[in-house]
Amino acid sequence: MKRAFVLVMLAVLLVGFSFGAGLASEPVVIQVQVTEDNQVMDEAGNVFDILDTEAGNEVVELVGQKVEIQGTLVEDQGNKVIAVESFRIIE
Repeated sequence: MKRAFVLVMLAVLLVGFSFGAGLASEPVVIQVQVTEDNQVMDEAGNVFDILDTEAGNEVVELVGQKVEIQGTLVEDQGNKVIAVESFRIIE
């Protein structure tokens, strides 16, 4: 009975992801430079939009500075978005 429940839940999740917005999220710590476009860019040239959060709004004010961000990365249809939880300026 317990196994059947787990299999049903896995099937529901699989269907949900198949028909959902294609979102995948993961916690990250990245070092980036803040751009003028309310985005950040890592050394490899990957560009991330910044989600509208309190910490994210503080990061966008640091144009031109390098920061280390701890947050959650969400990829939606090829667009990378980071929800900033905390950050520190890298000297």
